Amino acid sequence: MFKLKLLLTYLGLLTFTIVPGKAVKIGVIVPMQHTAMEEIVKGLKETLEPHLSKGDEIIVKNANGDQTLQHQIIKQMLNSGVDYFLPIGTSTSLMTLSIVKSKPVICIAAMINPETFKKVSMGRVGVISDEIEVTHLLTFLKKFPEVKQAQDFCKRSDLSLTVRKVDSIAEVHQFAQSLFSQVDVLLVLKDHTVVSAISGLASLSKKHKKIIITMDDGSVKNGAHFGLGVREKDIGIAAANMLIEALKGNKEQAYKITNLTKLSLFYNGNSMKDQTNFALEQLKNAADEMGYSFDRVDDAS
Repeated sequence: MFKLKLLLTYLGLLTFTIVPGKAVKIGVIVPMQHTAMEEIVKGLKETLEPHLSKGDEIIVKNANGDQTLQHQIIKQMLNSGVDYFLPIGTSTSLMTLSIVKSKPVICIAAMINPETFKKVSMGRVGVISDEIEVTHLLTFLKKFPEVKQAQDFCKRSDLSLTVRKVDSIAEVHQFAQSLFSQVDVLLVLKDHTVVSAISGLASLSKKHKKIIITMDDGSVKNGAHFGLGVREKDIGIAAANMLIEALKGNKEQAYKITNLTKLSLFYNGNSMKDQTNFALEQLKNAADEMGYSFDRVDDAS
């Protein structure tokens, strides 16, 4: 029995040890195409490529929001000999971990709780977490008297929050048609379906003269007014640096949970011109007070 256990341990170590001189295949799984995903992949490639050898390959596959296709992509990568798996997003990461049982996985922009991480890690799983609590954004908004007045009004009026689940971009647009006439500000969280619909939401917000606030800079690039969070390109850079440590054999630096905490307030200068609720100077002053960088993410024109 002791010999069997020793043999299994040895084989397990061999499973995810890269043979020196062998070309390395890196598989990036993108759940749905939108600007935030593009920025993550851009940061990843720009940082990683100078460290790769001739013959090494970065394979990027997009599931287009299709869970069945995503499952097939992961299986195909596994069967084709991909050495390192880099899924983007929590659900994509969990699916990858359920399929890839022995090879290294670096989960990008994912929320993997410590209990789950302990169960699946085995010295081969790393996590880059960019998730910030929505309370960070709400705390920031309290800096503006208009928001404080609205908050006080809601408390006095005993208003409740209505949650609407949407499963497609078409449903987002359908729901938003009536929503903009009822609200002053639309807060968009980091959801792939809603983020993919941001251009249409931006057009509606301009028509109704309402504000869109997000938690990713990709949405702000595509027309939302401003947002608070970790820059998407920085997420890709952090993931690349974690993989570089893995390629060097530095497992302790590679396979751990890394929380990104450097927050930025990013804004779209052109969208901000079309509204009168928030002045850029106000935003900058509030960002400075909270210790956030203040970045324009659209093209100045």
